[in-house]
Amino acid sequence: MGLHGEGERWKGDSVSINWTYGCIALDDDQIEFLAERAPAGTPVIIRP
Repeated sequence: MGLHGEGERWKGDSVSINWTYGCIALDDDQIEFLAERAPAGTPVIIRP
């Protein structure tokens, strides 16, 4: 499980299919913003 953006493969298709396979999906802009501020391996707490 991980955090990821839409990426080129799913660009535009993510609205109609399950492209996350249990991961937390973000817009590409959001994942780029996060990647600039939190290096890989940074603990993330997701609250409802």
